[in-house]
Amino acid sequence: MTTNSVNATAPATIILNATAADSDGSIAKVEFYNGGSLLSTVTTAPYRFNWNDVTSGTYSLTAKATDNLGGKPHLDTCHGGGSCGKNV
Repeated sequence: MTTNSVNATAPATIILNATAADSDGSIAKVEFYNGGSLLSTVTTAPYRFNWNDVTSGTYSLTAKATDNLGGKPHLDTCHGGGSCGKNV
């Protein structure tokens, strides 16, 4: 998962992008989470979500891909800092 700040000053817009593929089927959905809170579910590629009005803070963002058979082939979590975490 990658993140991209449109505006790094709160309230910010953070663009969340995920890449998902399944070798024996297809991707049914990608869910984007902040901690345990579901932010959005995307059912078609490109798997992208614009998280608007983000307040100042550090977040733990997760993208969870589910394939057409209900399997979860990939889970990607980003914590504040690092290449995909964002401090706003």
